[in-house]
Amino acid sequence: MENNTNKVKENIEKIKEYIAKLSKRSKTIIAIGGAALVLLALIFAIVANVGKGKYTVLYTDLSASEVRWIKRSPASCPCLSFISFSPFRSHTTTAKGSRGSFLFE
Repeated sequence: MENNTNKVKENIEKIKEYIAKLSKRSKTIIAIGGAALVLLALIFAIVANVGKGKYTVLYTDLSASEVRWIKRSPASCPCLSFISFSPFRSHTTTAKGSRGSFLFE
């Protein structure tokens, strides 16, 4: 354990010597770069969490069969994002591909 502690202390001393040899301009650039990196990470974290928890009800008063239909609908599968879904049609979904349109019922 003591051997590892000595290695850590030696490495810290090497880092301090390296930093002492840097010019003032290099130290400033490194400090600004580090601060910018921390600021970008903070902004990203804030933006990624802004909309969380804001959910709205899409459908109300559904029967059990309607709930099952919505759960198994191809439009609810993220891997089929090219499919457009319209709730105003009578339970049909249209997929538009390079070879025309397809109708799912």
